[in-house]
Order: sequence, then structure tokens, then C-alpha cells
Amino acid sequence: GIMAGCEGDLQSIFTLLAVKALTGKEGFMANPSTINTRTNELILAHCTIGLKQTERYIIRNHFETEKGIAIQGLLPTGDVTIVKCGGECLDEYYLSTGTLTENTNYINMCRTQVRIRMNTPVDYFLKNPLGNHHIMIHGNYEEALNEFLLSNACKRTE
Repeated sequence: GIMAGCEGDLQSIFTLLAVKALTGKEGFMANPSTINTRTNELILAHCTIGLKQTERYIIRNHFETEKGIAIQGLLPTGDVTIVKCGGECLDEYYLSTGTLTENTNYINMCRTQVRIRMNTPVDYFLKNPLGNHHIMIHGNYEEALNEFLLSNACKRTE
């Protein structure tokens, strides 16, 4: 139940806080690690996740250093929302939905890995994303998040 971020990414911490306040859900902070424009899928990955977000988990070594431990969370499949607040004044945001179709287990990326088939073009992550970390939450919360961010004069980026 303790919210934490990676690498001092305050924009993602703000996004996690907003998501929790609006949806009551914990977010998974992750990096787009594989992007496939042909299938409109991406793999989000990170070396930690809140255990309550997982169906089960495995304790492994940390990917980049091969030292210490990292959590490989296995997440339920189904609808997800991906969101990121950003910009110099936190007045821009990315918001999309998709379907978590698979937990992957590639040796060459962070331990918790999920494949997501996106409902909007995945090439956003290749063009001009609002940073590297993005927040994934289980369920479709596009309408609620979009309404809140628009009502606070934020601009949606695609």
C-alpha cells in the first residue's frame, strides 16, 4: 500500500497519485520495452510491482545488475488503461486503453513484463512520448481520467 516511484520520476508519481485518487486502483509504473507497430502491441516491463497487483509473483535477480532481487509479477489478463501526466507544468497527458493479453518472460528485460494490445496507435511511444515510464491500471478508466484531466485544462497528446 505504499506508493513508490523509480528514478525520481515526479511526473509518474503524480500520475500514480491521481490514478489512485480517481479510481482507487494501484498503478504499475513501467517502461515500454518492445513496440510492435505491425500488431499494435507493446510490452511494458519493470523490475518491481506492488504485490497486490499480481495474481502471483516470483523473486528473481535484478535484470540490469544481476544483483539483489527483483519481483516478477504475474498479472491478470483483460482490459487496462495506460496514462501518463507530463509536460513542464503537468498540463499534458497521454491516455489510452488496451488489453493485457500475456505475461512474458524475456531474459533481456526487466522482470515484470506484460504484452498489451493497444486500442490506439502504438507509434505514440516511438514519436514523442511524455517520458519513458507510463502507468498501467487494470480496467478501463479512460472516461473518468479524461474528464478529470480535461476539466483541469490539460491537453491530451496522441
